Amino acid sequence: MVISVLIVAVGVKLKHLSKAALTYGYDFKNGLNGEATLEYHSGRFTDITNSSSLNSFFNAALKLEYKLKSQIMLSLQATNLFNTKRYLWEGYQEKPLDLIFGVNFLFN
Repeated sequence: MVISVLIVAVGVKLKHLSKAALTYGYDFKNGLNGEATLEYHSGRFTDITNSSSLNSFFNAALKLEYKLKSQIMLSLQATNLFNTKRYLWEGYQEKPLDLIFGVNFLFN
């Protein structure tokens, strides 16, 4: 079992930009690993005069990895599980639900 917490705060006031993430991972006995992450991004100002701002939001993600053989691992990762519209920067919408499939080959 793996639990990690990451909190990042930038700026004098937390209103400028802060991010917190909570991740829980579990290693199953059959070569399967799972990980769930919940991130919080605070509201933040978009201009130097602090007169315009973006709303805060949560991002949920899941990741599964399966060790097929000693040198081959399959992975599936999903982010923005709730498919919400979110903006990290003014006018630039982030990706909706995002699925990533991967195959890793390990060489000795």
